[in-house]
This record gives sequence, C-alpha cells and structure tokens, in this order.
Amino acid sequence: MKSISLFLLIFLFVQGAVCAQDLKSETTAIEVKAAESAVKLKLEEKFVEKAADRALEKIEEKKEVAHVLQEVRPEQKLEDKKVEAQISEEKKSEENQCLENRGAMDIGSGATKTKIAKVNICEKKILEIIFEKNYPIAFKEDLSRSKDQTFSASILAELKNAIKDFKTEGLAFKMGRIKAVATEAFRGANNAKDALKDIGDEYKISADVISQEEEAEIGFKIAFSGLAPVAGTPGATSNAPVSKMMWDIGGGSMQIVIEEQGVFHRYLGKLASVSFKELVLEKIKGNKELKSPNPMTLKEIDLAIELAREEAKKIPAPIIQKIKKDSTIVGVGGVFQHSLLGQTKKVDQVAREDLMLAMNERVNFKDEDFKSNYAATDLTNLILVYGFMIELNISKVFVKKVNLTDYLFLD
Repeated sequence: MKSISLFLLIFLFVQGAVCAQDLKSETTAIEVKAAESAVKLKLEEKFVEKAADRALEKIEEKKEVAHVLQEVRPEQKLEDKKVEAQISEEKKSEENQCLENRGAMDIGSGATKTKIAKVNICEKKILEIIFEKNYPIAFKEDLSRSKDQTFSASILAELKNAIKDFKTEGLAFKMGRIKAVATEAFRGANNAKDALKDIGDEYKISADVISQEEEAEIGFKIAFSGLAPVAGTPGATSNAPVSKMMWDIGGGSMQIVIEEQGVFHRYLGKLASVSFKELVLEKIKGNKELKSPNPMTLKEIDLAIELAREEAKKIPAPIIQKIKKDSTIVGVGGVFQHSLLGQTKKVDQVAREDLMLAMNERVNFKDEDFKSNYAATDLTNLILVYGFMIELNISKVFVKKVNLTDYLFLD
C-alpha cells in the first residue's frame, strides 16, 4: 500500500512539472508575439512620422519658392496686371461698340408715341427702355375736317414741336438713330408723303408710312414675342393654346390677326378709337361736328354699345369662328395699353365686367372729369371694346405694353 502511494505521488509530481513547463512555454510565446506587435507598431509610427515630416518640408519649400517669386519678380506681377487690365478694357470697348441708345416714333392717328431704348445692335436685342413719352396729336380728326384730304399746317406744326421736344429729351441719353413710322391717318392724307419727307430732312429722322398689312404683321410679332407657340406648331407643348389672337386698336384702324396651327387669318378694319367716337357723335349725339360726345347718359351708353355690336358683326364669319374660348388673346396699342388699363386700374388684363364697371362710373362725365389728354375718346373706347367682346364672345384680353416703336429699335 505504501509503495502504491509513493508511486502516485511521484506520478503527480512529474505531471505537475510537465504542466508548468507547458504554461511557461505558452507565456513565452505570448510575450514574443506582443513584443513583435510593439516593434511593428513602433516602426509604423516612425514611418507615418517621417511621411508627415516630408509633407511639411514640401509645404515649406513651396512657401519659400512663392516668397522668392514674390520678392524677385514684382515687375512681372505688375506687367501681368497691366495685361489683364488691357484685356478688360478691350472687352468693355467691344461691348460698348455694340451698345447704342436708339429713338423710335409711332406716329398714330390720335397720338404720337416715342421711346428711347438701350440696344445691343450686335445681338439685335433691346436691353432697356430708358425713356417714353406720348404726344396727343389728332391727325385723324384734322383729316376728317379737311376738304381736300390733306393735313393742316397747324397739325403738322404740332408734330414738329413733338419731334423737337423728343430730340431735346434725347440729349440727356445721347440718343443716336431715330426711326419713325406713320399709320392710318397718313395712309389717307394726300400730303402725307411730302410732309414726312420735309420733317425727315429738317430733323434728320427716317420716317415712312406703313401699310395696314404691315401694321398687322408687326403688331402680331411684338404681341407674342417671348410667348409660347400655339398647338400644331414647332416647339408647342401638350398644353399649348389652340390659337393666338392679336387685337390692335389705334386711333384710325383696327387689326385682328389669328394664328391657328401655323396658319394666319387677318381682319383689317377702319373702325377704331377716333372713327368710333365720330360714329357715336353722328348716330347718337346727332352732331358730327362736336369734338367730344361727353357727357353721355346711361341710355346713350347702352345705344353706343349696340352700335359697337353691330359694327362687330361686320367682321367676316370665318374670322369670328376662329376666335376660340381657349385662345390666348393679346391686346396691343394705345386703346388697350393706356385708355382701358388706365380707366379700369388693371395691370395687364381686362375683363368684360371691368369695362362695364368703368362705364357705369363715367355716366354723365364731362371731359374735365376724366382728367386725361384723351377725354373725348376714353368713354367711347370702353364702349367700343365692350361691344366687340360681347359680340365676339371674348371674356378677357391680356394687354401687352408695346407699340410699333418696339419693332423699330431692331429694324
């Protein structure tokens, strides 16, 4: 029994020694790996540190080079600035050569409209309208009182005074070229051509009489410039208007142009601001020699509306049928831009109810109550457009503040 116990003790001692040796070996291996990791980490830190030092050295070198260049080559920097300034001045000079302040005159039957615009003649673009003034000159009325269908010396003197004033105003803007066109009243005057030639020679302006067809074409272009094309034409979108209608009412003529799928339809009429006023004087007031139909009673206004509707019925049926409810209708010219917008206090569109309200407010108005240079035609303008809108089934007209002068700047 003692020999067995002794043997067991010896066996346990040997096993303990072996385990201790194995544990020592494992500990040594772990220590070796830890040491290797520490060495590797130290090497990596030194590598990163050296890389950072090299980067800083390069930055310092670049700063030094820049400093040296700045110190050594100031004359080169000055020369570079001179070159840059010269290029800038040459560019400005080229741009200025393309810029010109131009004048334009639209000599209408009841008013002469003038404008000055800053124009880029190289790009054929109006940059800014810098001056605008209208002169009330009643050419149509003067012609209607003439026995030989000629303008009187007094009315031509009014035009000369307007041109003098316009040119004086233009001095402040260094106005260059002036172009002018005359419309309906001049188309019917026997002395129009000679009168415009004399005025052109005296005041150094280019002035021509344009046909009603040309007036309609130009009116349509300026009315829809920058607006979306109609359905069925290049560039039209899915929600494009079915048709576009330009409605131009001046002192002596009316133009309606409708575009539908690229096809144009025109109405060229003689009923306009002055001629409708004269019709009211003759048919309702019973005296065509009067200068103004004011004041007008409510009954007289109703009779005048019916008169306008009867005149609207004279427009050819094919034209009336082309006016659709979803058409885009744009009004241009003095009647829409000045008379209607001014009296209705609207900004860029007039509806039938706006015109009705304005007419009712002006029942029994005398000329002085209108506080306008065009008092004799202001109320009859409302009546004329209102009657036509009813008969043509037009509920609203967008108004674009343009006239023939806007075309002349680039012509």
